[in-house]
Amino acid sequence: MNTPQQQLYLDATPIDYVTTHMYLGVWLDTSLRFRQEISYLRERTKIRTNALRALAGRGMGATHRLLRLFYIQAIRSLVDYAAPALITIEPQLTEKLEVIQNNALRAITNAPPWTRLINLRMECGIESLQNRIQARVVCIAAKLAHSASDLTPIKQIKAELIRHPTLLNKSWTHCIIRAIRKYNATNKITQQPDTPIPEYKEPPPWTPPPYRLTPKITGKKTTLPQLLRQEALERIATITDRNTVNYYTDGSVEQPKAAAAFISNEKEFAARISDGASTLQAELVAIAEALSDANTINTRTHINIHTDSLSAIQTLRKHKHRNNRHIISTINNTAHNIAQSGRTITIHWIPSHVNIHGNERADRAAKNALTHPQIDIHIPPTITQTKHDIKMITPTLTKHEHEYHVNQGSTSAICSRTVNTFKQSSDLPLASGCHLTAL
Repeated sequence: MNTPQQQLYLDATPIDYVTTHMYLGVWLDTSLRFRQEISYLRERTKIRTNALRALAGRGMGATHRLLRLFYIQAIRSLVDYAAPALITIEPQLTEKLEVIQNNALRAITNAPPWTRLINLRMECGIESLQNRIQARVVCIAAKLAHSASDLTPIKQIKAELIRHPTLLNKSWTHCIIRAIRKYNATNKITQQPDTPIPEYKEPPPWTPPPYRLTPKITGKKTTLPQLLRQEALERIATITDRNTVNYYTDGSVEQPKAAAAFISNEKEFAARISDGASTLQAELVAIAEALSDANTINTRTHINIHTDSLSAIQTLRKHKHRNNRHIISTINNTAHNIAQSGRTITIHWIPSHVNIHGNERADRAAKNALTHPQIDIHIPPTITQTKHDIKMITPTLTKHEHEYHVNQGSTSAICSRTVNTFKQSSDLPLASGCHLTAL
């Protein structure tokens, strides 16, 4: 063991020199190769893997879905926690780490020892730990790029993304860059983050919102559409007078396209928004555009926005927002400007598809906007959408690896693909499918 040239003291007490140390639950060593961490993970997961084998026994009766869930929550979660550190480990240590998952997959599927590992991963729908670690780290990098882009590691990653692949070394930053490129996430790291608009100042949590949100009509599923329509029209009439302007908003999504629209007393607006947008985002954009139009009208003192999106109203009720911060801050900022001019805003929930004229017009306008040749309104993707897109690439990598073995003439891989195709066509239960694959 290499000792330091000079002894360090703390209050006259000598500090022991060690080559490994646990920091925040992860073992660090002087060379940052994480050999001790791999050994620690293998030892810590051994007891849990034995519990998994016991659950998989005939006497316990645990289903394959339950066994898979136990592995993900109780065993793989330990590796997930250390993923930012394990991104730099060598291939030899990666193989030792994969043993943790390999033992668990054999217990879940009750497969014989000679079963090819890629077949087990395909059977259980679980990626390799190497791919899992890389996906986790890319998600963390994307999250930090969205929320804390001024951090030094994120600045280094963005600056090094332009470096040629042959110039990358084994450093932590360059290992992350390789993973980012592997998951086609370069644009997700460098794109505009989903942050509040600059002019919006978040009010204190005790400040009431600049608009009134009405509750939903109860018993929608058990009430006849005619009665729902009658009750909705009565509620609209109670909040409408001669100084009121009514807006009906709606969003439409046919993946990957999305659109938003509003209908008012005097205007119809429809726009196609960024591809991949969710229904909630489309509904929020429609409300934001309706408020933007209402901000230009000074002749009416009351503004009613009628939406059939309960999720949009529930989102606006919250004070803190993790997603859609750009759209929500736009809504709140515009509503605040309108309220300061002495006008009132009511965002009112109405049932959909009950033949309310304004709602039906907005629905048709939003669907027609899906055919626009170009995107009219660009909105930044949320961190949840970004992480989902990254995670969706992982099954594709596993499938490509399996297809590679099929093309190489692997008998077990060909049989596994044949069985999986049969299971999908016959809708076999997971347990029966696993038994069939084992045969």
